[in-house]
Amino acid sequence: MHRVYFAPGMFGFVQFGPFDYFGRLSSAVAEAFEDAGVQATTFAVSVPPTASIRRRAAALAAFVAETAGDDGPIHLVGHSTGGLDARIVASPTADMGVPAQLLGWLPRLRSVTTMATPHFGTPLASFFARRGGERAMHAVSAAVHAVLVSRAVSSANQARLRELLEFVESVRKDEGVLLQLTPEAMDLFRAGVEDRPGVCYQCVVAMAPKRPVLGLLDTMAHPSRAAARAVFSVLHSITSQVDPAYPCGVTEASKRHLRELVRAFGTRPLLSANDGVVPVYSQLWGRLAWAGYGDHLDVLGHFRSPTSRGEFGETRFDAMVESMVFAMVRQLS
Repeated sequence: MHRVYFAPGMFGFVQFGPFDYFGRLSSAVAEAFEDAGVQATTFAVSVPPTASIRRRAAALAAFVAETAGDDGPIHLVGHSTGGLDARIVASPTADMGVPAQLLGWLPRLRSVTTMATPHFGTPLASFFARRGGERAMHAVSAAVHAVLVSRAVSSANQARLRELLEFVESVRKDEGVLLQLTPEAMDLFRAGVEDRPGVCYQCVVAMAPKRPVLGLLDTMAHPSRAAARAVFSVLHSITSQVDPAYPCGVTEASKRHLRELVRAFGTRPLLSANDGVVPVYSQLWGRLAWAGYGDHLDVLGHFRSPTSRGEFGETRFDAMVESMVFAMVRQLS
């Protein structure tokens, strides 16, 4: 039996009420393994949402150790910051401060898949790490949490409310990852974390055009969608900023990566191109499993039916999963 572990990004609680972070993706990956004639079981791993990468990685390693059994290949799939968690767990040079027995499964590790992961950092982290940005982040978080709390209370679901409050408290106690995702800090991360020999590293890269804020009539008819688009527009603008000293990976892009990006998008993406959270060039690490138009959450399967040919939909999602699993299965042969 092959085991696939999914590590969430920052703020990524695995499940809250009807929201299942990896539900659609894990089901699609399991189905793709089955189609390839390989049995696999999937696990979604809960980690401290905004703790340091090292602490999140330690939680990931411990969860795998508890559930890995005695044999069978293991695969790690990390979305956003979860991809960095997976890389530090796999690294033969990283010290997570965990007992050696929690890493006894590492010889069975066959692949690390990173999805929209900031391998070279993101300007968004630099913004939120500043004093004004920190206040802005708290304001946005408070608004989102207030909506979720009101829904939890109105549905009389006290268990859900308690779960949410625990999540908010965990974020308040430890926000170490914010500083670590800055381009400057990720420069140090790359100096101390190495790829494990014999493990397939692959990445999923998404690029989203800046979406226009809805007009007045649409705002009145769909206030939640208008709010979401407004937030996305702000995040996209911040992420599009380029620091010449730390350009989030473009200087590291290989010729092969560049050719594949041109093939995926029809042209070489600008340095400012991003998925709303992570720059395109920061998402590159290892084999390029899939690249295409979509935003930071689209690649998880959190998308509506596309309303135009340019939007992410089932076709792109299925192609992405097929390419990811192809490399995983190839490592098993």
